[in-house]
Amino acid sequence: MFKYLFALCGILFCIPVNAQRPQIENNADEIRAFLQYVDTAEARKECGNCDTITLIKEALAEVSSPHKYTAATYRIPKYTRIFFPETVSGEVSFSKSERAMILKWLYAKHSIDWTPALVGNARLINRVEVDSLMHDQNKLLNAFPNGIFEFSQPLFLRNNTICLFYWGHSCFIACGYGHTRVYIKTASGWWPLATIFSWEG
Repeated sequence: MFKYLFALCGILFCIPVNAQRPQIENNADEIRAFLQYVDTAEARKECGNCDTITLIKEALAEVSSPHKYTAATYRIPKYTRIFFPETVSGEVSFSKSERAMILKWLYAKHSIDWTPALVGNARLINRVEVDSLMHDQNKLLNAFPNGIFEFSQPLFLRNNTICLFYWGHSCFIACGYGHTRVYIKTASGWWPLATIFSWEG
């Protein structure tokens, strides 16, 4: 059912479902630097400042709530604008061609595997290992006491100065979070600029 839904959405937006995905090989250095920020500044805080995050090896292939990704502008929170006073409009805007790239990224299958070279400080696990334990929440908690993270493949825009990225953290029956954010590259590194999609459970 989901296969046909994604195909329909691809037709509606005039973007083929099998559109070529952003190539990880061309952005390996940028991806490595970006994921280092996500790991140290965001992910580890979610797992109580754990020393090492546990990350599903296969990049997330589907992104939730695709309708939220079609807007031309996204609001930048006031507290973020304190750190980025140049964004006086309070919004981050995407051109028509950029929105087309975002939709290609959204509907492409991100069939890549994370490696220690890209995500250095992470325990990488196969999705099938997690799926085999899904019937027993206690076994999951024992095997992964700090929960499990999932990352999408980043999408870089504007000469690698803007990035769209989803990351989610599941602590199973206890909690879960997920965010798709727009990040901006500054002199001091990457920072979240606006949120496109967020969930909490």
